Amino acid sequence: MANYSNQFCNGCPYQNQNHLVGTNHFIQNGQPLSIERKINADILLVFQSPGENEWINNSPLYSHSPHSARARIENSWLRTGHTRQEYDITNAVQCYPGKGRSRDLKPRVIPICMCRSWLNIDITAKPYTRIITFGNIAYQSVNTILQSIPLHIQVTQSVHPTGGVTNAFLDSLW
Repeated sequence: MANYSNQFCNGCPYQNQNHLVGTNHFIQNGQPLSIERKINADILLVFQSPGENEWINNSPLYSHSPHSARARIENSWLRTGHTRQEYDITNAVQCYPGKGRSRDLKPRVIPICMCRSWLNIDITAKPYTRIITFGNIAYQSVNTILQSIPLHIQVTQSVHPTGGVTNAFLDSLW
């Protein structure tokens, strides 16, 4: 896993996790969550932001819940003969935005814009043949970056894996 410094974080409302102080999601000396990179992966998966489990465990697409995005995607990979080792995994926003009443909060606009610098590094670090985005924030962030750099990468847009997609749709992504 790559390790980000905080070079792009100055002025971000999520810097130093001040938005999480007083919750059980606060992590001492928290860093932005970094990409999970595999040596031979040529497909990048981009999610909206880390969820509670990803943030606490410092790993993208991490949860033991049988109803989580990770479970849905890994079940799809099992059905279609793929593995996690085939994909690099990152987020459009690198810090956990916090929890609302019943689910994780959507990231705020300023962190979305500031994290595009991290996402740009992730996208340009390797010659990806394809990027699969999960959610509108991920899709818009990727497209904003690809409009400003001369890369020709196929982008496939998907809703979040727990957002009502069918198994058949998830299976068609890979």
